[in-house]
Amino acid sequence: MRAYIDRLIAGASEAGVSRWISGAVGGVAILLVFSVMTASMWTNRIASDRTNAERTRTAQGVAEIVAARTDLALRESDIGTVRRQMIDIQAARLVSACHVVLPGVGVIASSDPQKITAMELPESWSGVAATPEPTPGTVRVPFNVPGRGAGFVEIEYEHARGAFASVLARAGIVGLGAIVGVWFVFRRIRGRLAALASIGTALGEVAQGERRAGVLRVADGQGPYADAWNALIGERDEQDRTIAEHQTVVAAMEAPGESGSVVAVCDTLTHGLVVLDASGEVVYVNGAAGVLLGRHREDLAKATTDQVFQDEGVRATIKACLESEMPVRKTIEIARGEAGQDPDAELRLMIRSSETGNDRFAGVLIEDITQQRVADRSRNSFVAQATHELRTPLTNIRLYVEQAVDEGENDPKLRAQALNVINSEARRLERIVADMLSVAEIEAGSLSIRTGDVRTDALFSDLQHDYEAQAAEKTIEMVFDLPPKMPVIRADRDRLGQALHNLVGNALKYTPPGGKVTVRVEAPENSGLIIHVIDTGIGIDPEECGRIFDRFYRANDRRIAHVTGSGLGLALAREIARLHGGDITVESKMDEGSTFTITLPCPEQSSSQRAA
Repeated sequence: MRAYIDRLIAGASEAGVSRWISGAVGGVAILLVFSVMTASMWTNRIASDRTNAERTRTAQGVAEIVAARTDLALRESDIGTVRRQMIDIQAARLVSACHVVLPGVGVIASSDPQKITAMELPESWSGVAATPEPTPGTVRVPFNVPGRGAGFVEIEYEHARGAFASVLARAGIVGLGAIVGVWFVFRRIRGRLAALASIGTALGEVAQGERRAGVLRVADGQGPYADAWNALIGERDEQDRTIAEHQTVVAAMEAPGESGSVVAVCDTLTHGLVVLDASGEVVYVNGAAGVLLGRHREDLAKATTDQVFQDEGVRATIKACLESEMPVRKTIEIARGEAGQDPDAELRLMIRSSETGNDRFAGVLIEDITQQRVADRSRNSFVAQATHELRTPLTNIRLYVEQAVDEGENDPKLRAQALNVINSEARRLERIVADMLSVAEIEAGSLSIRTGDVRTDALFSDLQHDYEAQAAEKTIEMVFDLPPKMPVIRADRDRLGQALHNLVGNALKYTPPGGKVTVRVEAPENSGLIIHVIDTGIGIDPEECGRIFDRFYRANDRRIAHVTGSGLGLALAREIARLHGGDITVESKMDEGSTFTITLPCPEQSSSQRAA
C-alpha cells in the first residue's frame, strides 16, 4: 500500500511540473503568435487594398470601353456585335464577368449566355438608366443611345480579401518553436493520460445517451488503449446497423398496411424493390417493381424467384446471393419484352444479400434505364452518321483533285467539271459542319440570328444552282415556282439558307429517280414569306411526323436504311424558323410524298425594294 501511495504522489508531482513548464512556454508562444498575427494582418490589409484598387481601375477601363462600343453598336441595332464583345472579354480573362443591361428590358448580352434574359432588341426602352450602386467586386458604367434609351455595363471582378490563412500560418511558424519544447518535455507523460482522458470524455457522452460512432471515437495514434476503445465502438456500431436492417425487414413483412411504416415509404420510390427470403419467395414488392416488370403487384406477392424473373442470369445470381455466407452485391442489366422483338424496356437490377440473425434475405432494386440506353444509341448513331457524312465529300474532293491534276492539263472541259464538283462538295462539307456547330449552339442555348436585308430572289437563285446538278444526277425534275416580284425581307441570310438547304436536300435524298421536287414561294402583301418544299418521295408515317423534328431522330423505315443522315437537319431548320418568329409544318402520305412549309412573318422592308 505504501509503495502504491508513493507512486501516486510521484505521478502527481511529475504531472504538476509538466503542467507548469507547458503553461510557461505556452504563454510565451501565445504572446509571440499574437504579435506576429497583428503585424501580418496590418501588412496583408495594405496589400489587399492596393490589389483591389488596381483591379477596380482595370475593371473601370474595361467597362468604359465596352459601354462606348455598345453605344455605337446599339445605334445600328447590331446586338450581335455587343454579344461578340462578351466572348472576347471572357477569352481575355481580365474580369470575372460582363453584362449589358437595359432598364425594363433585362440583360441583352453577357459573358455567361445563361444570364441573358432578353434575346431581341426593342425599338426603344427606358430613357433613364437607373444604375444601382455598385457593390464590392463590381463596376457599372452607364451609356445612352440617342432616341432609344439608356443602359449600363456591369463588370464583375475578383475582390481581394485579407488572406487570414497566411496570417495564421506565419503566427503558427513562430509559435511552433515554443510548442515543440513543451511537446518533448511531457510527451511520454501525456500519451497514456491523454488516451485515458479521451476515453473518459467518451464515456461521459455515453452516459448522456450519445450512440453515434463518429462522436464516441477517440483520435488515432494515442496508444493501445485508444485503439482498443475504437475497435469496441466499431463493433457496437456494426451491431446496431445489423439490428436496424433486421427491424426494417421485419417491419416490411409484419406491417404492410400501416401508412407510417417503412412499406409506405418504399411504395413512394420510383425504383422497384423486391425482397426475397432464404427460400426464394417474395416477402415484399413495391408498386414500382410491378410496373417495371410488367406484372400486377398482387401477382408477385408470395411468388417464387422463377415466377418473378424470366432471365436465367438473374435467377442464378439471386440463388448465389442467398446461398453465399458472405454479403454479395451484383448488378445485372436485362431487356423486358418478347423474344425476337424490340425490348419494351431496359432494366438495371442491383442485387444484394443481407443476413439478420438466422434469417437471410436478398433485395433486388430495379431501375429503368431505357431512356439512358436510347440516348446512348442515338449519340453513337449520330457519331457514326456524322463520320460517314464527312467522309463522303472529302473522298469526292480527293478523287476529283487527283483527276484534275492527272488529266485536267490536257482537257480543260474535264478540269472545269472537276472543279465544279470540288466546289459543290466543299460547300456540302461546309453545310454539314455548320449544322453540327449549330446543333451544339442549340444544346448550349446560344443559337441566335443576325437580321439584315435579304434579297430573296438571289437566295433562291443560289439554292437552285446548288441542287441542279444533284437533281439531274438522280433524274429528278426540280421546279422553282416563284412569284414575279420577290421581296426584300429582314432575316438572317445564312441561317435561312441553312434551313432551306436542309429541306431541299432531304427532299432530293428521299425522292426516288424520276420523281419531282417543287419549291413554291408565296409572298402575300405585308404578310411575310411562305415557302413550300414539295416532293413525290416515299412519304412519312403519320405516327412519326411529330418526331422527325427531334434531334438525332431518324424514321424507322427500312426503305431509308441505306440513306445516310445525321438526324439534325429538320431539328435545326425548325429552330431557325422559330428564331425568326415563324415555324415549320409537315403534311405527308406514305408512298405519295411530303410537303414541308416554312412560315416567316417577316415584313417587307419597303415596297420599293422588291426585286424585279
